Amino acid sequence: MEKRSVIRKPDSFHARYESYLTDQANLETRTIFNDRIFREKLSDLSYRILNHWEKNQLIDSERGEDGKGWRTYSLADMIWIQTIGELRKFGLPLDVIGTVKMQLQGTPKDKPSRFPLIEFYTAQFLIEKEPCYLLVFDDFVPDIGTGLEIDMAKANAPLANYVSISLDDIIYKVTQEKDLSGIKESKVFLTEKEMKVLDAVRDGKYGSIKIKKVNGELNLIEKTEYNLPSMVSDLLKTKDYDFIEINREDGVVVGMNRTLKEKL
Repeated sequence: MEKRSVIRKPDSFHARYESYLTDQANLETRTIFNDRIFREKLSDLSYRILNHWEKNQLIDSERGEDGKGWRTYSLADMIWIQTIGELRKFGLPLDVIGTVKMQLQGTPKDKPSRFPLIEFYTAQFLIEKEPCYLLVFDDFVPDIGTGLEIDMAKANAPLANYVSISLDDIIYKVTQEKDLSGIKESKVFLTEKEMKVLDAVRDGKYGSIKIKKVNGELNLIEKTEYNLPSMVSDLLKTKDYDFIEINREDGVVVGMNRTLKEKL
């Protein structure tokens, strides 16, 4: 089977991403990411390194009219700069990082978003705390996805070899002590039904989760816990189940599974 250099994502992602880039209701969030108003020094990167990266067109900033003032960055700029630092730790040369940058940059129709995919997943992480990762495949094609999206993509088809950068720490570092209320109030990312599914996945106690769609819409979620330690009588008394499976060996109960169904 051919290995993919892309994280194959569900239709719901594409709808949310398109909405993020085109819906005027999200313009405030996108503006927060792209306004170059931050002048703080990036403490772990020297001016020499920043100058070198800028000379190689890996980063952009705004300066005074004479080109000698303070550099000012946007949140998206700073997340990208820190990402370059992580990619360099893996030994990726600057020309390869330049190729990655070109593929992550937005098109004119995406304005004001300079790095729309980084922006989208950063906003989603800030709202939902869903870990996200930048993958750079062995053909230098980048993609970003949540841990769940990457796991689902692997289950459907093998992925090509890649370098993985966790964006969580980068986002924390860049966004701490900044007013992000406009981002955190955004409602673009998940519907209420999708949030219920995500909450079940995050809960961690369900060994199996099944989702049913009707006419393309989420309709039912079925959650199963395996090998419950409870006594059969205790479990029956709770009435908190739709289906119970009892496993026995030599007449002795060795495990119980409980399934709950919830209409979405």
